[in-house]
Amino acid sequence: MASSQASHGSTSSYRSKGRRTTVLCNYEQIPVLRSSKTIGNPGRRFWGCANYDIGKGCNFFAWADVELQSHEDEVSIMKLKISTLKPKIAYVKIQLLLAATVGIFGWIIAFFSFL
Repeated sequence: MASSQASHGSTSSYRSKGRRTTVLCNYEQIPVLRSSKTIGNPGRRFWGCANYDIGKGCNFFAWADVELQSHEDEVSIMKLKISTLKPKIAYVKIQLLLAATVGIFGWIIAFFSFL
């Protein structure tokens, strides 16, 4: 879960685990993915307090599709990097093969010249 927006009066805390940041609600709980039942956003996914169903929920709220969009952007950037690296890898493979061939040929000539 990325550090997307936390709104509607909540004061969420952020706990870092390596490169990812975990968003916690006011109860220091990891939010739960829910679906909106409102007329304006029917079925839209959001993160909410895990204690909401038992009547003790805080006001933690963050739309999940904002997080999905950022992940899709990251995936697009990685795909672009991969597509630019593939030709470079092919070129380096050719150079390595050429260097290995010249090296082996050089050793063969050196071996036979000492005989």
